[in-house]
Amino acid sequence: MRSTGVGRLSEVDWGDKLARYAAVLVKWAGLAFLVCLAYFVYVIYGGQLSGADAGRAYGLVQSFGTGLVVSSVLLALGLVVLTLHELAYAVVVGIGGVALMLGVPYMVSGSLSQATTPGLQSVVELLSKSGTNAGIAVLVVVGLRVLYEIYEQVSDAPARRQARLEREAAEDAGVLKKQKTVKVATTFSRCWELPFCHDRIREICPAYKARKACWRYGMGCNCDPRLIESLIRMGAPGKGPKSEEMKRREGAYIRSDLEADVAKTAKTERTIPCRKCPIFNEHQRLKFKLVNPIAIVATLVAMGVLLQPITQAWSSLAQGIAHVASQISLGGTDPGKWFEYLDTPVVRYFFLVILTLFVLSYVLKFTEWAVLERKIL
Repeated sequence: MRSTGVGRLSEVDWGDKLARYAAVLVKWAGLAFLVCLAYFVYVIYGGQLSGADAGRAYGLVQSFGTGLVVSSVLLALGLVVLTLHELAYAVVVGIGGVALMLGVPYMVSGSLSQATTPGLQSVVELLSKSGTNAGIAVLVVVGLRVLYEIYEQVSDAPARRQARLEREAAEDAGVLKKQKTVKVATTFSRCWELPFCHDRIREICPAYKARKACWRYGMGCNCDPRLIESLIRMGAPGKGPKSEEMKRREGAYIRSDLEADVAKTAKTERTIPCRKCPIFNEHQRLKFKLVNPIAIVATLVAMGVLLQPITQAWSSLAQGIAHVASQISLGGTDPGKWFEYLDTPVVRYFFLVILTLFVLSYVLKFTEWAVLERKIL
């Protein structure tokens, strides 16, 4: 029997295909980028504009400028796809975009600021604008990568972490399986209201009798090796003389009554630590669902509050860049032109958006690490 098209599609490893296509894209887009950039360097430093035909020069620069923008976007896209597993690589691509956005106009102003002929001024401006557009296009790609990281953190992180936690719980406490709960569990639920807390052992759990969550009380069904032993050995109660299991059960019940009134210390004997307990991990997962949206809103509010200081800091940085450019340029770069170029509202707010996306991405990473991995929140 011939296989169906659906079957063939299900067997395709799209991740591998995407990586291979991205590698090819990086190769050819990188080559085109180098050719276009080399042409720009040749025009800027090769003295090619002196006495050149304005119309022909404008057409060539426009064509290579378009090629620079397109190849920059494709190269950035390919690099981002190849390094999709780690956001830090996108930061490196972003630095390359900033270098284009600032570097090409600096080269133009440093070598061609003393104006060629009036007819070639439009060519000089086009050279600078092409570099700026290429850099901004790369930063847009990086911004989309950061948005993807935020989406992944918000949508996939809880399920991914829960799968890992359940796998750890199965290894460390194989006798415990998730139980159905009548009441919907929330972040504020006590330990006995969460899954994995067995009805059979709840009645002999000192934390339940003290009406305190086990992670705050310091003792619970997973904490005491004797309670775990009681859970494994005690059977269903039967009629007639008391069995050994029933005696153990009664003994555990009496002991739990006594332990419920005893303050627990850090030296208490424990079966597994809280961070590996399936009940506590379920509590952390529910807490993450509450904390994650709060972290997003808090980050956006904080960036809004810091809007003025951030834009002022960018203006100071722009002035500093303009000053440095004027000091190291052999062509006598005018700092005022640099300041006007870098300190426009569009550039300021573009910088703010990119910065906000990066901050939000790393805040979400920290929240996941603190709540689900290290469990310090």
